[in-house]
Amino acid sequence: MSKRHKQALPEAELYAPIEWESLGEYEDIRYEKADGIAKITINRPEVLNAFRPQTLIEVGAVMELAARTKKSA
Repeated sequence: MSKRHKQALPEAELYAPIEWESLGEYEDIRYEKADGIAKITINRPEVLNAFRPQTLIEVGAVMELAARTKKSA
């Protein structure tokens, strides 16, 4: 059995589910944040999540938003 580092978080906290907050309304993606983490999900299951120009525009916009949010924090 491996030893845990003395400063490691308790396992209950380490593996606790993340409460994601949905930000914005987008046609092709979902943009969510939690605890300083940004998550971008391609959400076009009807076309097997294929990219199109609109998808890239939305991804670029939320990447810029996430970068600005990080710098201002």
